[in-house]
Amino acid sequence: MNAIEWLLQIPQKNARRDFLIDTISQRMITFEEYHRAALAIAQDLKKRGLGRGDRVALLLNNSSALATIYLGCLYAGLVTVPINPIFNTKEIEFMVSYSKAKILVVSPETFQQVNKSKIIADGIKILALLDRKNLKELSIGIEVWDTEKLELEPDISPFEGVSSEDIMTIVFTSGTTAHPSAVVHKIADMIDNARLFNSAMKIGPDNRFYGILSMTYLGGYYNLLMLPYVGTSSVVLSHAFDARLALDFWGPAQRNHVNTLWLVPTILSILLRTDRGQEGERFCRENVRLSLVGTAPLPLKLRHDFEKKYGVTLYENYGLTETFFITTNIPYTPIIDGSAGKVLPGIELQIRDPQGNSLTQDLEGEIYVKTPYIMKEISNPDKDAPLGFSKIDWFATGDIGRLEDSACLYITGRLKDMIIRGGINISPSSIERILTSHPGVMECAVIGVPHDIYGEGIAAIIKIKPGIKFEDMKTELIKMCKEHLGATKQPSYILEIEEFPYNAAGKIQKSKLKAWTEARISRE
Repeated sequence: MNAIEWLLQIPQKNARRDFLIDTISQRMITFEEYHRAALAIAQDLKKRGLGRGDRVALLLNNSSALATIYLGCLYAGLVTVPINPIFNTKEIEFMVSYSKAKILVVSPETFQQVNKSKIIADGIKILALLDRKNLKELSIGIEVWDTEKLELEPDISPFEGVSSEDIMTIVFTSGTTAHPSAVVHKIADMIDNARLFNSAMKIGPDNRFYGILSMTYLGGYYNLLMLPYVGTSSVVLSHAFDARLALDFWGPAQRNHVNTLWLVPTILSILLRTDRGQEGERFCRENVRLSLVGTAPLPLKLRHDFEKKYGVTLYENYGLTETFFITTNIPYTPIIDGSAGKVLPGIELQIRDPQGNSLTQDLEGEIYVKTPYIMKEISNPDKDAPLGFSKIDWFATGDIGRLEDSACLYITGRLKDMIIRGGINISPSSIERILTSHPGVMECAVIGVPHDIYGEGIAAIIKIKPGIKFEDMKTELIKMCKEHLGATKQPSYILEIEEFPYNAAGKIQKSKLKAWTEARISRE
């Protein structure tokens, strides 16, 4: 059964079951209602002159309307271009233009971030989802789109003339180049990888996810919308995680019977810091059956602290925007500390040295992956031309790691973050692991900084818990490093920071951190 055949049978077999429990609009949406609403979207977009392969940019916050637009575009063979509202006007303008979008969908919450005159001058139509409370604020040239009032004609069918090899989405990465790269994926890439992951994790109709990640980046779009849909699970949809949700994180989950969590390390850390009551602890111990963690490496101490407090087991996985899921820890099998799990069926991994030679188990090098779910292409505007991947066997991930214990993968760092001190390669994560084991350290990042003798020195940047004196902790950290790290891994600097800089995906921006650190060292 190919990807489209799989999608076609989902609403037929699950028509009356709830799919979306929308805590924002207080609506319950069944699989059949979701399917019919998506068909109406597909029909309307076709009437607007869009055809198979045309691009639709989406600058929206989490909502059931956004969820429906994703499926409607899929039904019509249209390519979604999700754009996270945290991007600035220039970045949004670039993504809309570079993706060759024909329509940009905004909301009364996001339309002010758009350079409307420039977008319209480029021939791109702007549609604003209807919100009657804020309708009067919309500018001239923006058409109101009332998706709930669309009437479905009887002869419309999903996937007319659409193949599973057609492009489904263009996702912009949050890389370090001047402009983000555009990763292009086929329908089969996302849907079939979701089927593989769901099968490995035994995800199905009994799972109810908590949709707390932004749906305009891959964690919310794929992990918490399409993957549950493919698995015929349900989703309790919430605002994207922020300070407001952190204060009432467990209430919506408890009221709506969530039993499956998909978290990221940053959220784990925030919950440990802000969750003072016992409601979450009781809820997790009594109701949560599966807790998944991804998008960034999970520090061992953070995992142990969270598991101890909430009584859950965290199943870490590893994947990339370019490949989707590659490995995962699996329920009912032992979890080895620090491992991102075993390689999923049908996917191969190799660890290679800088010359491209495959390394044996236990040796550290760059991770290469061979997978059927590799992106169709990646296009980088800072380079001359897009790179096709249809005939590439092995993809260089840029991550550093090692394979142990029958294909268990350990991620030890990023190739671009590797510190070369006196000709010796040093993985920052090996130092970060020691520093974060201190109970007073909330978060830590290790980077390379210029050094007159060794080429690069080591700087450890830490965020500490309130009420602790940094100078006292610094002495303790230096002692820990001397006890647990070799001479070449001793930090040249240990500096305190109040807040780390993060990118759109919630990862520490080490390039910005590096500039901040070098400026501070220079001053001091």
